[in-house]
Amino acid sequence: MSKQRRYPEARVEALPNMVVAARQAGLYRCSGRPDESGHREGDGKSLSSAGKVLAAELWTYAYPALKVMLRDCLVVPQLRRLGVPTPVLTAEQIEAITQTDGHRHDLAGAMIVRALPRFLERVVVENKWDQVRSALTTHFVNACLLAYPDVVKQWIKERYQLTSGFDELGLVAVRQDTELVIENRELVRAVVLRAPERIRPILTWLWLGYTVTEVAEKLKLNPSTIRSRLFEFRKGTLLPLVRSGQLIPPHGHVLQSSRLAVEAGAR
Repeated sequence: MSKQRRYPEARVEALPNMVVAARQAGLYRCSGRPDESGHREGDGKSLSSAGKVLAAELWTYAYPALKVMLRDCLVVPQLRRLGVPTPVLTAEQIEAITQTDGHRHDLAGAMIVRALPRFLERVVVENKWDQVRSALTTHFVNACLLAYPDVVKQWIKERYQLTSGFDELGLVAVRQDTELVIENRELVRAVVLRAPERIRPILTWLWLGYTVTEVAEKLKLNPSTIRSRLFEFRKGTLLPLVRSGQLIPPHGHVLQSSRLAVEAGAR
């Protein structure tokens, strides 16, 4: 199990000066020159150089810290101490987070993205940070933790949508309906060719009719690991191919909705 790389104390001590610099320079950059449409640079709240430096440093500190907390199941206890209710996760969802770095990456990043804009405004613009009560790093991590309930709810929703029915790649439909075999043979072949090496044996066993639990037993992995790998494959490989039109799923398959949504948006 990897350890979190220690954040240098000198960088922690430098953070208050970064806050002061951002206050002096302004959190957002704003140009006095409007473009042809009358829009002024800065109207979209683009961070100033000093604001970007502060934001990058906060991200650098919080991202590994949050991943460790997610891995070690420390997020929920901390939120309970803060009096914040959290969604109840299933054993499989908890295992997916603690055992899969990709999920922790998504969750930690989403928590930071949600928390960072408002945090910068409160600390830099509104001057709402008491240095006596907490270090800026602790203050920011707590702000990110407060985003966890909404972030994990969205993660659960997306995970359910991507694994609903668990008919991965339409393999079950192909096996059960002989009329679909010829139509989908190239689809299955295209999918398998694009699959990473660690996914291919999983797809092979599923194609042969084995359940996720049986595949896990054969590969000596946890069922949640199998589901997580398929989830990541579907999210990172299949959906981009479907949305780009390079892969057309069978009519009525759950992946078809992603393609139709893209087509509707293009009209």
